[in-house]
Amino acid sequence: MHNLIGGVEFIFRGGFMMYPLLLSGIFALTVILERFFVFRRRYQTPHGLVASAIELVRKGKITEADTLCEKSPTPVASVLACGISHFKNPVAEMELSMKNQAEEWVPLLEKRIEIIDTVITAAPLMGLLGTITGMMASLESCLKRCK
Repeated sequence: MHNLIGGVEFIFRGGFMMYPLLLSGIFALTVILERFFVFRRRYQTPHGLVASAIELVRKGKITEADTLCEKSPTPVASVLACGISHFKNPVAEMELSMKNQAEEWVPLLEKRIEIIDTVITAAPLMGLLGTITGMMASLESCLKRCK
């Protein structure tokens, strides 16, 4: 408990720039936790899906492997299903179709990333501003004592 009180005291002693820094950190942490839980709940590939699909393809059961992948609405399953559906085509064409399918998922997976990007850009600048204003205040108090 003493460490928590010391940490809060440290924040209050840090000056006015600690508040926006703390707020931006809370925003970033909120986005990180939200993305973590969404990825775990919605985008997690079922255990054994890839191995099962590859095994079905090896046995020549392409339709069954495609059906298995299409049952799961996850990025990995979607890209795998796209590759399986282009299995008879040349490898370059199959790779291109899988790449295109993967690129369709990028906007959903990168949702709210701009908030973290803004915090990454602004937080060091806010910290630098706080350091400079703190040094100016320290110099000002030193000059007042010297008079």
